[in-house]
Amino acid sequence: MDKQVPKPPRLAEAFLKWFCSDDVVETLLGDLYELYEKRIVASGKRKADLYFFLEVIDVCRPFAWKRKKNVSTNHLLMF
Repeated sequence: MDKQVPKPPRLAEAFLKWFCSDDVVETLLGDLYELYEKRIVASGKRKADLYFFLEVIDVCRPFAWKRKKNVSTNHLLMF
């Protein structure tokens, strides 16, 4: 029987998916999962969960924000 692999906190994942744009979220999650697996081995699940939350907050930088789509991109329409 295989050991069940611990998963990162869902709340942190959901926040990252909501906060970041779709084109960067997969890359960020991949890197965070890799660090999470290493931390579980080194420090245990509780510390790995805590660090996962902190890293999610840390990667929420302006480059990753979702951009609001403009209804009109042509500003000459106002004239």
